[in-house]
Amino acid sequence: MNVAEQPTPAGGHLSSVEAAVLSLRERRRRDTEIEVSSAALDLFEKNGVAATTIADIARAAGISDRTFFRYYSSKEETVLDFQQWFRTPTREWLTTGITDGPVLEQLEAVCVGVLRQLDGPNRDAANRLRRIRALMKTEPSLRAVSAMLDDERAYSLADQIVESFHGRVSLTEARLTAEIVGVGLRTACQMWSARLDNGDDATLEGTYQAVRSTIHSLTAPSAL
Repeated sequence: MNVAEQPTPAGGHLSSVEAAVLSLRERRRRDTEIEVSSAALDLFEKNGVAATTIADIARAAGISDRTFFRYYSSKEETVLDFQQWFRTPTREWLTTGITDGPVLEQLEAVCVGVLRQLDGPNRDAANRLRRIRALMKTEPSLRAVSAMLDDERAYSLADQIVESFHGRVSLTEARLTAEIVGVGLRTACQMWSARLDNGDDATLEGTYQAVRSTIHSLTAPSAL
C-alpha cells in the first residue's frame, strides 16, 4: 500500500466548479474500481490468480475488456489499488493543506486520516484489504506486482511533493518521505491483519500510529 496522486492543475489550485466536477468524476471512478476489485478478488480466491483472466474479471464486473484497461494495466493491479482511498486526501493536502511543518509528519497525518476512515465508514474496504493480504501469502505474482507498484507510486508522489512545495523540499527528501510512509503503511497493514487473525483487537489507525512512533524513534538523532 502506498499513497500516490494524480497531477494537479498548473498553479496547484482548483476552482469550486473544477473541484465539484473532479469530485463527481472521482466518485464514479472509485465506484467502478471497487466493483472491478471486488470481482477480481472473488475470482482470485476461488480460482487462483493464474487461472483468472482479464476477460473473466471484466465479465464479473459488468464491463468490457476495453473499459477494464482504462483503469488497470494488469489483472494483479485490480486488488492492489488501495491508492484510490488516498487520492483525494493527498490532492487536498498538496493543493490547500500544506503547512510549515516537516513534510514527513504532514504526509503521515494524511495517512492517519485515511486509515481512520477505513476503520469506520469505509470498513468494507478494510475487510477487503485483509482478504488481499491473506491472498498475497499464497500468490507470488501479487507480491511481485505490489512491489513494482509501490516503487512507481513512491517516485510519482515524490515528484508531486517537490512541485507542490515549490523547492522547499528536495527530491531526495521527498523520495525518502514517500518511501518511509510506504514502508510504515505496509508494515502496519501486515501487523493489523496478523493481530486480527490471532483474535486480538486492532485498528489500522492504531497500528499505524504504533509503527509511526517506532520509525520516528529509529530516525531520531542519538545523543553521543
